[in-house]
Amino acid sequence: MTLSPEAQAIKAILDKYLEGKDFTYHPDPEVVARVLEGLAKRQANLGKLFCPCRIVTGKPDADEKIVCPCAFHAEELARQACCHCRLFVTPAFRSEGEDA
Repeated sequence: MTLSPEAQAIKAILDKYLEGKDFTYHPDPEVVARVLEGLAKRQANLGKLFCPCRIVTGKPDADEKIVCPCAFHAEELARQACCHCRLFVTPAFRSEGEDA
């Protein structure tokens, strides 16, 4: 899947975020592309990089927590080796597969 220019720009931002982290993108490029395109659509429609896998409530305090990288991803990575939307995964996920 070829990324839109908007999704490419978001990926560049997230690439910098991932520098030095102990997790990375999902190994399946289609999963990554789907999430990045979802983020691009949310940014175009709602003005922020709201996680495409979570519901925007219209409550600013709650919604701010789901701006990518969301407030929940670190705990999700620790618990299940991937974040909710599967954009980010740990080495355990990569070595054990999706059952990590």
